[in-house]
Amino acid sequence: MNSILLIEDDTQTANLLTILFDIEGIKCHLPQDFHYESIKKIILENQPDVILMDVNLKQNNGLTLIKTLREERVLNHLTKVIMTSGSDLKDECINAGANDFLLKPYMPDELLSKVKQN
Repeated sequence: MNSILLIEDDTQTANLLTILFDIEGIKCHLPQDFHYESIKKIILENQPDVILMDVNLKQNNGLTLIKTLREERVLNHLTKVIMTSGSDLKDECINAGANDFLLKPYMPDELLSKVKQN
Protein backbone atom coordinates (compact mmCIF):
# COMPACT_ATOMS: atom_id res chain seq x y z
CA MET A 1 0.00 0.00 0.00
CA ASN A 2 1.77 3.11 -1.25
CA SER A 3 -0.78 5.82 -1.98
CA ILE A 4 -4.35 6.89 -1.44
CA LEU A 5 -6.60 9.41 -3.15
CA LEU A 6 -8.70 11.16 -0.51
CA ILE A 7 -11.95 12.60 -1.84
CA GLU A 8 -13.38 14.32 1.24
CA ASP A 9 -14.79 17.86 1.21
CA ASP A 10 -14.79 18.39 4.98
CA THR A 11 -11.48 20.23 5.49
CA GLN A 12 -11.03 19.17 9.12
CA THR A 13 -11.64 15.50 8.31
CA ALA A 14 -9.32 15.67 5.29
CA ASN A 15 -6.55 17.23 7.40
CA LEU A 16 -6.85 14.60 10.12
CA LEU A 17 -6.86 11.76 7.59
CA THR A 18 -3.84 13.21 5.80
CA ILE A 19 -1.93 13.22 9.10
CA LEU A 20 -3.02 9.64 9.84
CA PHE A 21 -1.89 8.41 6.42
CA ASP A 22 1.40 10.32 6.71
CA ILE A 23 2.10 8.62 10.06
CA GLU A 24 1.42 5.27 8.37
CA GLY A 25 3.78 6.11 5.50
CA ILE A 26 0.97 6.29 2.93
CA LYS A 27 1.22 9.08 0.34
CA CYS A 28 -2.06 10.98 0.26
CA HIS A 29 -3.32 12.77 -2.85
CA LEU A 30 -5.97 15.47 -2.40
CA PRO A 31 -7.89 16.92 -5.35
CA GLN A 32 -8.28 20.69 -5.69
CA ASP A 33 -11.95 20.18 -6.51
CA PHE A 34 -14.34 17.24 -6.76
CA HIS A 35 -15.31 17.43 -10.43
CA TYR A 36 -14.96 14.31 -12.54
CA GLU A 37 -12.18 15.60 -14.81
CA SER A 38 -10.01 16.68 -11.85
CA ILE A 39 -10.44 13.33 -10.12
CA LYS A 40 -9.77 11.43 -13.35
CA LYS A 41 -6.55 13.39 -13.93
CA ILE A 42 -5.21 12.61 -10.44
CA ILE A 43 -6.04 8.92 -10.84
CA LEU A 44 -4.36 8.63 -14.23
CA GLU A 45 -1.26 10.55 -13.10
CA ASN A 46 -0.79 8.88 -9.70
CA GLN A 47 -2.45 5.44 -9.94
CA PRO A 48 -3.45 5.34 -6.24
CA ASP A 49 -3.81 1.94 -4.59
CA VAL A 50 -6.93 3.07 -2.72
CA ILE A 51 -9.54 5.77 -3.16
CA LEU A 52 -11.33 6.89 0.00
CA MET A 53 -14.40 8.84 -1.09
CA ASP A 54 -17.24 10.50 0.77
CA VAL A 55 -20.68 9.91 -0.73
CA ASN A 56 -21.97 13.41 -0.03
CA LEU A 57 -19.67 15.89 -1.72
CA LYS A 58 -20.65 19.54 -2.08
CA GLN A 59 -19.46 19.72 -5.70
CA ASN A 60 -20.44 16.21 -6.78
CA ASN A 61 -22.20 13.03 -5.76
CA GLY A 62 -19.80 10.25 -4.78
CA LEU A 63 -22.13 7.53 -6.06
CA THR A 64 -22.33 9.15 -9.49
CA LEU A 65 -18.58 9.75 -9.49
CA ILE A 66 -17.66 6.11 -8.73
CA LYS A 67 -20.16 4.83 -11.32
CA THR A 68 -18.62 7.05 -13.99
CA LEU A 69 -15.05 6.12 -13.05
CA ARG A 70 -15.92 2.41 -13.28
CA GLU A 71 -17.94 2.75 -16.51
CA GLU A 72 -15.18 4.70 -18.26
CA ARG A 73 -12.55 2.28 -16.94
CA VAL A 74 -10.46 5.04 -15.39
CA LEU A 75 -9.62 2.77 -12.45
CA ASN A 76 -7.34 -0.19 -12.99
CA HIS A 77 -8.37 -3.53 -11.55
CA LEU A 78 -6.04 -3.06 -8.58
CA THR A 79 -7.55 0.21 -7.35
CA LYS A 80 -9.69 -0.34 -4.26
CA VAL A 81 -12.50 2.12 -3.60
CA ILE A 82 -13.83 2.67 -0.08
CA MET A 83 -16.89 4.91 0.23
CA THR A 84 -17.88 6.70 3.44
CA SER A 85 -21.10 8.30 4.64
CA GLY A 86 -22.91 9.32 7.80
CA SER A 87 -25.90 7.31 6.54
CA ASP A 88 -25.86 3.56 5.99
CA LEU A 89 -25.51 3.50 2.21
CA LYS A 90 -23.40 0.35 1.99
CA ASP A 91 -25.60 -1.43 -0.55
CA GLU A 92 -25.86 1.67 -2.76
CA CYS A 93 -22.09 2.17 -2.66
CA ILE A 94 -21.29 -1.45 -3.49
CA ASN A 95 -23.84 -1.40 -6.33
CA ALA A 96 -22.26 1.81 -7.68
CA GLY A 97 -18.83 0.17 -7.86
CA ALA A 98 -17.18 0.57 -4.46
CA ASN A 99 -15.26 -2.34 -2.97
CA ASP A 100 -16.04 -1.44 0.62
CA PHE A 101 -17.96 1.00 2.84
CA LEU A 102 -17.38 2.72 6.17
CA LEU A 103 -20.14 4.30 8.22
CA LYS A 104 -19.12 7.62 9.80
CA PRO A 105 -17.94 8.16 12.43
CA TYR A 106 -15.38 5.38 12.24
CA MET A 107 -12.26 4.65 14.26
CA PRO A 108 -8.82 5.17 12.69
CA ASP A 109 -7.92 1.50 13.27
CA GLU A 110 -11.02 0.38 11.37
CA LEU A 111 -10.16 2.66 8.45
CA LEU A 112 -6.52 1.54 8.32
CA SER A 113 -7.58 -2.10 8.43
CA LYS A 114 -9.81 -1.63 5.40
CA VAL A 115 -7.24 0.48 3.54
CA LYS A 116 -4.51 -2.13 4.04
CA GLN A 117 -6.67 -5.17 3.24
CA ASN A 118 -6.06 -6.84 -0.10
